[in-house]
Amino acid sequence: MAIDGPAGSGKTTVSRALAERLAVDRLDTGAMYRALTWWLLEHEVDVSDPAAVAGQAVWHSLEIGTDPGEQRV
Repeated sequence: MAIDGPAGSGKTTVSRALAERLAVDRLDTGAMYRALTWWLLEHEVDVSDPAAVAGQAVWHSLEIGTDPGEQRV
């Protein structure tokens, strides 16, 4: 299942509550993208260059937790 919508619409709150209630894992792809973007900016990768972004993304490990009660990237 995916939940989509505009920024600030409550997607994170709703998805976390739903995952906890259904006792299922939850993957916060927004946090995943923000973590990768932070890393790229910290290492001065040109984020407007798709090839540069893809090249760096392939070589770096990103671990993200799926426990709805504890977000971990």
